[in-house]
Amino acid sequence: MNTKNKVPNVLLLVADALRVDRLHCCGNPWQTSPAIDRLAQEGVLFKQLIAHSSHTVPCVGSLFTGLDPVTHGLTDPRTHGNHTWGDRIIPFSMLAQSGFDVAGFNAYLYYHFGRHIDVDNIEQALSFLEEKRDKPFFLWQFIEQVHLPYNPSPPYDTAFLPEDFHISESSAKRLEIVKSKMIIYPPGRVRQFELDEAQG
Repeated sequence: MNTKNKVPNVLLLVADALRVDRLHCCGNPWQTSPAIDRLAQEGVLFKQLIAHSSHTVPCVGSLFTGLDPVTHGLTDPRTHGNHTWGDRIIPFSMLAQSGFDVAGFNAYLYYHFGRHIDVDNIEQALSFLEEKRDKPFFLWQFIEQVHLPYNPSPPYDTAFLPEDFHISESSAKRLEIVKSKMIIYPPGRVRQFELDEAQG
């Protein structure tokens, strides 16, 4: 809560590509999510949600506008960079006009929502929260550790496997094909998207 004018600050965390059935608070018997479990216990846990798309950008568009993708127009993750809102209000501009500092993740992908301040990592987020503690703010962050590439480093690669787990030879071959040839890229390899983003 903003201490000066009692306007609530908003911190929105979005875990991209996280399956709900992987969370302990949503039925997974493994203790996979102690921090989220604590938030669910102390706050409100919604047990039914229907995503508007299997792609991130259309879903984020719906999250920030309350509209379905056909209505807000962010239907294709490959063309969202050219998106305009037409006669609709840019989503975050209403917050900015109400005196909120609006900050969040990845200006390259999400600039068209009207966010003004780029906050891409936890250090920047903590600095932003400290700097803005007495002002109204809206900060949203993406948590991408469970997103591509699905190739976690030890000990997370085997942390939730039974001790007697053994992968079949055919499954191991298929997994290697996916990890080396398909959408999952090997450690150390940089995607063209990342190269383009680094070059502006």
